[in-house]
Amino acid sequence: MKIYDIILPNLDQLLAARINNFSQQKYFIQIFALFVNIIAIYIFLAFAKNLQKREQAEAALQQAEAKYRSIFENANEGIFQTTPDGR
Repeated sequence: MKIYDIILPNLDQLLAARINNFSQQKYFIQIFALFVNIIAIYIFLAFAKNLQKREQAEAALQQAEAKYRSIFENANEGIFQTTPDGR
């Protein structure tokens, strides 16, 4: 019996264990990459929604400013501002 015949089963077991370990690492890396992609998509969508809300708020502000500017500029009578207690 040669040394090769004695060592070969051990080497096969070691190689199979390393292959199994690399397969497990590959699945872990794929799951991690999927998780990172999901988080990135969520952040992007949250940013886009925030940007959309900001644009809507700016448009509403511009409309309100235009409305009150028009009231002030087109008033035929004087405009007087007072507090609820008359000051």
